[in-house]
Amino acid sequence: MFTDAMAQAIGGVAADDLSDIAVAWSKTAPWAGADINPFDLAGFLMELQSAWHQSVTPDKALFAWIDA
Repeated sequence: MFTDAMAQAIGGVAADDLSDIAVAWSKTAPWAGADINPFDLAGFLMELQSAWHQSVTPDKALFAWIDA
């Protein structure tokens, strides 16, 4: 589960900034050295942001499941 502060931060970031964050994120572990497209990571962040904005629940939270 993302902390409330992280979820609110994701919810308030502009799309261009999400792309910049994803490019930087793709250069960190565990992505560094892998053939990861930064735009795939940006898409993931945009999906999280969309889910945040679509929720109308006052005490909403973001969860992410990693399926390996």
